[in-house]
Amino acid sequence: MAGAPLPSDERERLVALHASAILDTGEEEFFEDIVDTVQSLVHAPIVLVSLVDEWRQWFKASRGLHVRETPRDHAFCAYAIRSDEPFVINDAQRDLRFRDNPLVTGGPHVASYAGAVIRLAGGARLGTICAIDTVPRDWSEAEIRHLQRSARLVARHIDTRRAHIEQHRQHFLERALAGSERRYQSVIGSMTEGMVVQGPSGAIVDCNRAACAILGLSEDEMFGRASVDPRWRATRPSGEDFPGEDHPAMVALRTGLPQTGAIMGVRTPEDEQRWISINSYPVRNGVDEIVRQTVSVFRRLDAREVERLAAEGVFRQRADPLTPD
Repeated sequence: MAGAPLPSDERERLVALHASAILDTGEEEFFEDIVDTVQSLVHAPIVLVSLVDEWRQWFKASRGLHVRETPRDHAFCAYAIRSDEPFVINDAQRDLRFRDNPLVTGGPHVASYAGAVIRLAGGARLGTICAIDTVPRDWSEAEIRHLQRSARLVARHIDTRRAHIEQHRQHFLERALAGSERRYQSVIGSMTEGMVVQGPSGAIVDCNRAACAILGLSEDEMFGRASVDPRWRATRPSGEDFPGEDHPAMVALRTGLPQTGAIMGVRTPEDEQRWISINSYPVRNGVDEIVRQTVSVFRRLDAREVERLAAEGVFRQRADPLTPD
């Protein structure tokens, strides 16, 4: 089965989604209350706050479903985000777009769907508040209004949440550095190599001046940008795309293993391609040893160095994501 066509503003939509710094975050009372309220009003066995990124739909909060994400190609919500209007399916088995969908033919056996889009103040449609039933049903106008009202509340909350994060970013960094800020800034600020710290979602939460200079971005432009942000336009030396989920920082987050020697081409806002060599290291929580962040150190390569490394066979192709040698 084919997934939904991409929205016309897909690039801008993804930028706004990653800038919201909400993907892969933990439970929050506001979102839990929203799904409980919607479920009590529409009496549906499944209710979700669903956010659609480049390759998946991820559930910030859910009732009646015990997975955190599904492939985007299977997502009813991927159709819903193409318009501001509610997206309603009364009988999925009678709809040519969905009757062969694995979520219809197998668990959770979606038979009917109603979704209201989560649209930020800037216009970006991040995902939906949706209700799902395992039997065909005609969704009432009152039920659709409940979903739309809840989607507006979620959108306002995400807008406010992002503003709060921006406002208190410096305070967050000061706490994270736990009293060693001056020494940290002195050492990191004097480095000629770029350094970035990325959080659980892959979003950048700290960087040094060298990183900004190498990548051609200001500190404000760096903060919140994730590996999967399409604005990097990352490529491998072979010319192939370098997907965000395969960036060394994301692999280090997933596996807990250092990732060394990655070579990546990125584009600056002025459309200049720059080559960098990256080493990424997982940072474990001192209490439960779970990887919470990664630190990536990188340096800029000139064209001759890239050619030399290519000639030496450094860029051998691997079937699996980058792993330590």
